[in-house]
Amino acid sequence: MPKHEFEIENEKIQVVIDDNLILFFGDTLNFFPCDWNEEGNHKEGLNYYGYTLINADNLTNFIEIIKGWLQIIKTFPEEFDLTTGVDVEKDEYDKEKFKKENVINQLESLRDMCIKAKDTHRTIKHIGI
Repeated sequence: MPKHEFEIENEKIQVVIDDNLILFFGDTLNFFPCDWNEEGNHKEGLNYYGYTLINADNLTNFIEIIKGWLQIIKTFPEEFDLTTGVDVEKDEYDKEKFKKENVINQLESLRDMCIKAKDTHRTIKHIGI
């Protein structure tokens, strides 16, 4: 399954988020300023297929979005299914199982990384699929 990687630029530590979670959060990822693929290429939201650079000044909105995700996920059952696609031939949705604890750990790690980057005036780099 494809993954999205997040890191503080020039650090080896990464947080990896499952692609299906990124798809689930969908449009909520379109509301913070960033640069796509290179500094100065101003856009909003994650570049799904390329690089996204979120500088410290723009991390506040992204951190708040992550906090919102955490509040939502904390209301879910211990295991839950997310729709990941459609099987047209079978006329049914494809589902993937997630464990709430694992999703919360991923999101808390991402939130903490972003807070650290903001506090130290550094950039988060997102590597899309």
